[in-house]
Amino acid sequence: MIRHLEKDFDIKKLLAHTPQHTESVFSTAVLVYGLNFGGLGALTNYFLSIPFYGHFSLYFGQIFVLICLITRGLNAGIIASVISATALAVKMDDPFLFIILVSETFAVHIFLRKGKVLLVADVFYWLFIGVPLTLLLLLLTSNSSTELLIISGLTISINGIFGASVAALIYSFIPFQSVYRKYRGKPPKFATIIFSLCMLTVTLPTIAISLVFTWQTTAQKEQDLSNMLSKQGEQIMYVGEAFVNNHISAVKTLSSILSESSFSIPVQTVLDSTAKNYPSFTSMLVSGPDGEILYASPEKYAMMLGRTKKHTLHTRTYFNDAKRTLEPQLSEAIEGVGFGNDAILTVSAPIVLNDQFLGISQGAIRLSSFSKFKQEHIDDNEFYQYVITDRNNRIIFASDGLSLPMLSQFSYQPSNNILLRKIPELKLQNNKYLYYQTVTEHGWKITVLNSPSAVTQVISQNFYILAVGLLITLVVFSFIASQLSKRITLPLERLANHFNDTTFPEDIAKEAEISDEMIKVTDKLINSREIMLNFQQQLTEQVQDKTKQLKSLNQKLYHLAQKDGLTNLLNRSGFDDLAQTTFRNCVRNYVPLSMVLIDIDDFKQINDTYGHPFGDKCIVSIAQTLSKFCKRNTDLLGRYGGEEFIVLLSGGHIEEHHELTKQIHRAVQKTTVSNSEITVKMTISIGISSLSSNYGMTYEGLVKSADEQLYKSKRTGKNKISIYVQ
Repeated sequence: MIRHLEKDFDIKKLLAHTPQHTESVFSTAVLVYGLNFGGLGALTNYFLSIPFYGHFSLYFGQIFVLICLITRGLNAGIIASVISATALAVKMDDPFLFIILVSETFAVHIFLRKGKVLLVADVFYWLFIGVPLTLLLLLLTSNSSTELLIISGLTISINGIFGASVAALIYSFIPFQSVYRKYRGKPPKFATIIFSLCMLTVTLPTIAISLVFTWQTTAQKEQDLSNMLSKQGEQIMYVGEAFVNNHISAVKTLSSILSESSFSIPVQTVLDSTAKNYPSFTSMLVSGPDGEILYASPEKYAMMLGRTKKHTLHTRTYFNDAKRTLEPQLSEAIEGVGFGNDAILTVSAPIVLNDQFLGISQGAIRLSSFSKFKQEHIDDNEFYQYVITDRNNRIIFASDGLSLPMLSQFSYQPSNNILLRKIPELKLQNNKYLYYQTVTEHGWKITVLNSPSAVTQVISQNFYILAVGLLITLVVFSFIASQLSKRITLPLERLANHFNDTTFPEDIAKEAEISDEMIKVTDKLINSREIMLNFQQQLTEQVQDKTKQLKSLNQKLYHLAQKDGLTNLLNRSGFDDLAQTTFRNCVRNYVPLSMVLIDIDDFKQINDTYGHPFGDKCIVSIAQTLSKFCKRNTDLLGRYGGEEFIVLLSGGHIEEHHELTKQIHRAVQKTTVSNSEITVKMTISIGISSLSSNYGMTYEGLVKSADEQLYKSKRTGKNKISIYVQ
């Protein structure tokens, strides 16, 4: 009975029932919800994005899109997604974000229709669609390394899963009736709800902590590298300035000595001594006021003087500047003329006596000497390379690994490293470098270069460790949450499964000892079960008793419906039911049969003369006589109405049927019916219709034929037998 009630009243079907209707994408409700949620998502993406690391930002507009999707369906969700994703694509200058986020809305919709919860649906999207799609788009449009592309894809996916986790947390507080009808389905299991909530409580903090850790690690590594680059640049600048200033000081000292002595000392000796003390000078010269070179060192250049060719500096810019300003001069990088053609820098200082310009002292520093000086004074580091340029951007010094020719223009293209925000990147000779630039007091620009792998490898390693750690954490906690949900719901589930059983597992009560509330619930359910089983037992016994009574009544009703109450023979309905079955079997198998109709002669007169009770006694007497002769299993006997009886004889021979009928006729003639006052003899008229060859006749036709023979017996004097064989 209880199961019947469950079929009639299924609460799950009642909860899941929702009127069916279609919702147009252009309906007012869809447009309003889509525009509102999309506007909130767009504002959040455009103005409230949080800088993460490098050129990545955390965006949260997709939270509003997912909430719109689960409450208003796909049409409103797509409108919101298009608006929100467009704002983010414009903000980040990345049109592919539009494709990825709109695809997320479609995919989550499909997974929700399949019965997945929101968080699982979004994780499935990013694992199997989002990350591969992101990597594919980046591979087709970006020249970045595979490592950077993987980090980009993982960062975007973690951002998406974090947003979905927040949306799922909000979703858990949304009333069931507010969820879009196509996502409702049947109510989830209690274990699923517990598992989802446990995973949410772990996923959100874990991802948040992971994002903060990644941001701090990346920012710290970027800051460390920036500090190292600036440190290297400052070191090069200080050493370079000291090197140049030292040589400027040497030339100034030489000019001062010559000024004070008015060239009365052995100039060549002093010049040679100075050149010897400063080996970085490839040559040193002393000129007169007109620029003619008077003295030169080393000796090979001194020997070139006094020949027919006159050597002069009057066309040199540094000579004219020194003459004009009476201040020491440091030239730009130039190519030597006259005394060698090496790439050089010249340091010149005017020789002045009583404000009268007497000439200059000049030293030429070979640019190649910077490499030796760098090796002697700067710690060698294979990760850093250097370029020094003058005010005209001509290369004074470049690390050997760069293969940049001296005096060439230092040209490069700005580049962009998506993992770094503070450190700029440039592209030089098809290679990318992180760089730091500083300018010396002499206007030289020092560029320190470092390979991006110096920081990206560390960031990548940290990111991979973080991703693996996050994955392991989620897997472990998902297992713990699964076991916890099973432990909480197992007693309830087993109670539900065994609630109607006659035997009850004894360990269910022990399994419920996980909390005081669960023990109370289990005890209440066990007590309710015992009450229910007792009631069910009583109800079953009552039903069994009522069933027995009902069967007895049914048997009585069947007996009343099939039997004649006076004679206990079959009534007309009961006889016809059985006789038609017998008739069909005989016709099918060509078995001889005879239909016999019997009527008591002058029965109305008996009733009128002696009364109906005596008439009933006569009917019973005839029935008893018929029953004595019709004893075979194949014989059917019934009271066909009033004083009329019917017999169906089958099997054997037709002649046997006729003989049996004659015996009945004779027996009735000998039978008397009496009471205390009277005695009556009766006769009967009989009509027989037998089938022995014409098996095409119907049952009704056979009865009609027998009735015609009975009528013939009545018409021709009664107390007769009329037979028709066909």
